[in-house]
Amino acid sequence: MILPNAKWRVSWTGIRTDQKLIESTAFVVKKEKVLTLQVLEHLAEMSQRKLFAILGYGSLFEYCVKSLKYGGTSAAQNIRLLCSVHNKRAAIEAFGLNKMQKYLQ
Repeated sequence: MILPNAKWRVSWTGIRTDQKLIESTAFVVKKEKVLTLQVLEHLAEMSQRKLFAILGYGSLFEYCVKSLKYGGTSAAQNIRLLCSVHNKRAAIEAFGLNKMQKYLQ
């Protein structure tokens, strides 16, 4: 399919052909999934070692929001994923669930 005024399209990625953009998008999404898993693994270990407390934060949620600059919703989503995998009681104690409750609804 030829798009009208195709030569005038803005390229945010620097990729010139549609096929290359389609392929690159799939590749980047795969990388994103790997990175998301790595972030979750790191957060789980931060929680297990209680490093957020050593750094002066009351919960992993507070650490994610204040230090890592996650939005409250993004921090809560990551922690919710951890809670679904790990023991929920331990997760609630470690993550300060009461502070992030408004983001979980």
